[in-house]
Amino acid sequence: MNLTRWATALAAVLAVAACSREQPSALPAPPPATAPAAAPVASASPAPVEAAPPPLSERIVASETDAPVAPFASTSFAVCDEYFEKARQCINTRMNPDDRKVIGTELRNSVRLVTASVQGGSEHARIEQNCKRLRAVSARQLSKFGCTDI
Repeated sequence: MNLTRWATALAAVLAVAACSREQPSALPAPPPATAPAAAPVASASPAPVEAAPPPLSERIVASETDAPVAPFASTSFAVCDEYFEKARQCINTRMNPDDRKVIGTELRNSVRLVTASVQGGSEHARIEQNCKRLRAVSARQLSKFGCTDI
């Protein structure tokens, strides 16, 4: 027990010694303090100020929000492709534009994740398992809109 306390105390002393103020830091040194510069003379016309861009919700074109979800490229996994196509058809045929926008975005994100997993070389069994989980979760959500064959 005393050996453990001694080793802990030694480690603490070494850690404190390693953090000495004399050692150089990876952070850049602050610039030296200088006297404030003379105030600039005001010009006759102020410089134009750039307007802030509109919020993202205003930059989305109406056709993007009302457009149906386009077909997805094959992931080379039948389980995933079948789920994505059935979900896409449900979204396009049974949902109003607002729901289509939200749930369609979730579906697109799921397709991106699966595609990234396929391109990243993940295990085939893991990808299929993830698609089965996505299908189970989404089936509950899509059943609210009358889609029961997911």
